[in-house]
Amino acid sequence: MLLLQLCICIASAAGVSGRCITRTQPHVCRWVCCSLLIFLNLDVLGVHPETLGNPQPVPDDAAGAAGGAPAPVANGTGSSNYGGPPAGGYGAPPPMNGPAAGGGGMYGGPPPAAGPPGGGMYGNGPPQQQPPGPAGGMYGQQQAAPAGGMYGNTNQGAGANGPATSGGPGGMYGRPPNAAGGMGGPGGGMYGGAPAGPQYSMGHGPVSQTNEPLRITPIKALNPYINRWTIKARVSQKGEVRRWQNPRTEGKIMSFDLVDKDGGEIRATAWNDQVDQYQDIIQVGHVYLLSKCSLKPRNAKFNNTPHEYEIYLERGSQLTPCDDDPEASAIPHIIFNFKKLAELETTEAGQVIDVIGIVDEVQPWSLIARKDGSEAKKRAIVIKDDSGRSVELTLWGDFTQNPGNQLESAVQNGQKPVLAVKSARVGDFNGKSLSTLGSSSVVVEPDRPEAGYLRTW
Repeated sequence: MLLLQLCICIASAAGVSGRCITRTQPHVCRWVCCSLLIFLNLDVLGVHPETLGNPQPVPDDAAGAAGGAPAPVANGTGSSNYGGPPAGGYGAPPPMNGPAAGGGGMYGGPPPAAGPPGGGMYGNGPPQQQPPGPAGGMYGQQQAAPAGGMYGNTNQGAGANGPATSGGPGGMYGRPPNAAGGMGGPGGGMYGGAPAGPQYSMGHGPVSQTNEPLRITPIKALNPYINRWTIKARVSQKGEVRRWQNPRTEGKIMSFDLVDKDGGEIRATAWNDQVDQYQDIIQVGHVYLLSKCSLKPRNAKFNNTPHEYEIYLERGSQLTPCDDDPEASAIPHIIFNFKKLAELETTEAGQVIDVIGIVDEVQPWSLIARKDGSEAKKRAIVIKDDSGRSVELTLWGDFTQNPGNQLESAVQNGQKPVLAVKSARVGDFNGKSLSTLGSSSVVVEPDRPEAGYLRTW
């Protein structure tokens, strides 16, 4: 109530009476509340008591007297131009939009002077209609081609920096797609860039498959710094399964030697479960593919192969026969590294070496008792070579019969066969001597140049 009285006093001081017609200046209207308006800088156009409540056009002379501005004209829509109040007085709600009206302006403002229904915001006219076309751009912008770029940008051609065309679907954010169709297209790069290479998912199986041939690693090139390798080799010799035990555990072990076409040689060893797995598969003279094994330094006391490492078969190792491979015929059956018998004098006892010589004497085989109470077959023979030395070689186990019986028969018939032994152990009991091992190979009349020389010696 106090605010209303204050407004009346201010109006009286400005010379504005309750029955005068005024004109508001731009940007001088202020909202106070839902039913109270305050107008500043009003121009008094004249006093016309008879026109209040029934607005009529103001005569030109009254407008000229007030300042020369054109008088407002009613448009028949329930509100006057220049942002004037609607019919019904100040603070009255705007009239309802009827069928003849084009939709009143916002906050009681006038609708557009002429045009289709649906006026613009705050009494402004509606935006100008764009020509009809397929799939217009965003925010009312016209699109130049079907499925244009985002935000109303026009679509460009297939090249990222090429001239604009009306080609295929546009790239993201209005950028042109690449040659494959932009983002989302087959093989398209992101944001219209160049197409990226094939993408793979890590940790979800193999990412690619190739038909490249299997890469074979030479035995001589094996070392612990090679993570993945596969060798193709022939089993030149295979040892017996040996059992061992100590106060805490027990187990079994088996070794076999491998050679490849490049002359490389290495020993492989299987333990416990791997002995059971591969014992019947591994056969002397057959060719295999071997992979997924570990390498450890060899013990020269028990391993006479020239390689500095030894292969250890594990749970995940793979051993595959490949006798039908075309390269199998090029792999030798055995490789010898012969030492002269005269070199035994400087060879440490317990070393394992390869020797070749002429059989000069063969003794009958016999049985002896071992320390553990078991019996073993034994046969002693004497061999000699061109170094002028001879040495006693003891054949153990099955070697006493094969080739022991063959050698005995040949010597009794006056023949002097050539004998090659791979992996013979050096002993020093009553002087230097040799003996076979479970992993030894004994070959009569080997096809070697050294054998041919000894026959003529």
